[in-house]
Amino acid sequence: MSIAPAIDISIIIVTFNSKPFLAELLESIYAPDSTVSQEVIVVDNASDDGTAEWIDNSRFSVNVIRAGSNLGFAAANNLGIEVAGGRYLLFLNPDTVLQEDVLNQIIRFMDSHPEVGVCGPRLLNLDGSLQRSARRFPNLFHEIVEMTYLSCFSPTNRIINSYHMADWDHHGDREVDFLIGACLCIRKSVVNETETRFDENFFMFYEETDLCLRLKKQKVSCWYLDRPGIVHHGGTSYSGPVVRLNRRVYKRRMDSRCYYYRQHHGRISVAILSLAFVLTGLVRLAVLYPLRIAGAHSRWDRATFHIDKAWADVTYFLSRQSDPCYEAPDSDQPKSCGRHH
Repeated sequence: MSIAPAIDISIIIVTFNSKPFLAELLESIYAPDSTVSQEVIVVDNASDDGTAEWIDNSRFSVNVIRAGSNLGFAAANNLGIEVAGGRYLLFLNPDTVLQEDVLNQIIRFMDSHPEVGVCGPRLLNLDGSLQRSARRFPNLFHEIVEMTYLSCFSPTNRIINSYHMADWDHHGDREVDFLIGACLCIRKSVVNETETRFDENFFMFYEETDLCLRLKKQKVSCWYLDRPGIVHHGGTSYSGPVVRLNRRVYKRRMDSRCYYYRQHHGRISVAILSLAFVLTGLVRLAVLYPLRIAGAHSRWDRATFHIDKAWADVTYFLSRQSDPCYEAPDSDQPKSCGRHH
């Protein structure tokens, strides 16, 4: 009886109405010169654009898992983990494109560094510029920098921009706190031995931050690889017409932010975060509304977007108690809105 060859890497892609991006991604994965033993697993979160059907009818060999509903990014990735047979798990966003030899580079690095549990290659914008994907674990100082736009006024200040590791040019391999989830490789043995999965209380955003932090607490290191890597559409700066804030997506981000701080920094951190967002949101509204009404200069064309964002900050935290993902007023534990691993 023949024995099936070992799979080096399982590529897990979570999709939700992602059909426009998939052809380019799968073409890059199944490049003719690829020598990697791989499997591709797509977990489709009930797309209504025909994503799963398109894959079924394509020439690519893909294991499609139909989630049945939109489970979110964390829960869908966990479904992929359960069926993955590779020595390494590579979590890829659907809006990415692999550069030549990147899979071999990742496998060679992990094979030669058995002490490393998590890694990710260089990310690039569409124009070829560097996309800063290595981060420090967020703290309240980083949140205050974001909500007050301090980084816009001091883009090169190393302290103000420490979350994005502005003190490092991203040249050379280096251990980091975490990498953004657009391309994240994890050793399957680490996942099994630590019994670690994505926390499904995160629907989207912060799930990779939380995962890397929990692994770091178990002495599992995360490394940035300065190698030919991934082109990531989602990181490209938007330069078209000003768009309004997507409040549903923004609420998901705020949900995850609060849950992350509740889990890793305690209830007091969420209280401070809430107060800071409400106060700075009110200040931003007081400043931006007159500028928007005056419309004196084209540089304030984006004022509407930032007004929406400030208003969303204020209203979100004033109504946050009703969200099922967070602790009830009379409970010491957060209410679960998904499986916790």
